[in-house]
Amino acid sequence: MAKSNAPLAPMSMEDRSHLLQVVREAEEPLEATKVVKLAKTSRRPTAEVEAVMQEFVQDGILIVWPAKSAKGKPRYWDRSVTSVGSASIQELVQKSSEPVSVKDVKKLWKSPFKLSDTEIASILNDLARSGVIYEIPAKTATSGVRYWKHDVEEFCRHSLLTQIKTQPPQTKAKLKAAVKWLDQKRFDDLIEQLTRQKEIFLHPALGKSKSAQALWGHTPPSPEPYLKNIREQLTTVVKQLQSAFVLQADLRRAAVQMLEASGISFGAGSSAATEAASVRVAETVDFVKLIHSVEPGADRGALVPARVLRAAAKMPKATFDSLALQFAREGKIVLHEHDFAASLSQEARDELVSDGQGNFYVGMALRARKEG
Repeated sequence: MAKSNAPLAPMSMEDRSHLLQVVREAEEPLEATKVVKLAKTSRRPTAEVEAVMQEFVQDGILIVWPAKSAKGKPRYWDRSVTSVGSASIQELVQKSSEPVSVKDVKKLWKSPFKLSDTEIASILNDLARSGVIYEIPAKTATSGVRYWKHDVEEFCRHSLLTQIKTQPPQTKAKLKAAVKWLDQKRFDDLIEQLTRQKEIFLHPALGKSKSAQALWGHTPPSPEPYLKNIREQLTTVVKQLQSAFVLQADLRRAAVQMLEASGISFGAGSSAATEAASVRVAETVDFVKLIHSVEPGADRGALVPARVLRAAAKMPKATFDSLALQFAREGKIVLHEHDFAASLSQEARDELVSDGQGNFYVGMALRARKEG
């Protein structure tokens, strides 16, 4: 039977409605060829379907979308790029823990349809102009503007706190380099605010050299390095006074008075005052006898953990540490030093004996007796 060359009848209103339904129910913009494949109507030429799509566009029923690629065809949908993309991109930016660029948004985009860089940039700009999100300066000259849920000052705050918490204490100049787009006055104000709110802490310059600089860290400075020289001087003087038979009680009284005069308070209810009051009791504790009582193998050099012996001694940490160091100096016990105390948490270090100069001891053992 010969194929009929008779022209197709004009597309019925029912077919036109079905084509429109296919586009409206789609999860992404469709090319005319895709609409033809999805339609249940009798096959119509793609050109005819595309002409109908254009009519819908002219009537304001559908919106034409750019082609997916340079060789692609226009796409059709009942939703605009802005209306569909804005909500998704706004949610993406506001959920991000860091500012995002156009390229970042494109990588994170999970919707079933794709947006070009230009479309994403346009939506981001519109959202920023409306105040829903904020522009953040680019990381580099070529990386492009970024966008975030917080403004520039909050981002600077976030950047500084992140840098300080993840790195050792740093100079003010290095912190400024991390937020180079912030002018000096606003940067100084931010540092002052974070310091006042105790979110960062000033570490005074250590030493008297011209290269010594103040640093900022996420915790207060450890006092030991700053007191090292004073401790060394004090140790020398104490030895001289001890050789002159000055009583321990008089030395302690003078030391407490000196510390109080320097600004260190020893209130009646403070732990320091309690420790000072318990020193005389502590002096009556015989570490050698105590070690024997908790460790049957003490005479064979068995190590007793510091926390175990301190619990048995029932004395404050500072008093216990001082007494342990004294017994070690007198040659009655041997302290076993931790080889890498810096790797421990503060809680773990608090379980050890400390000499206040950065040395920590895990435990102690009796000094071996000489034979003969």
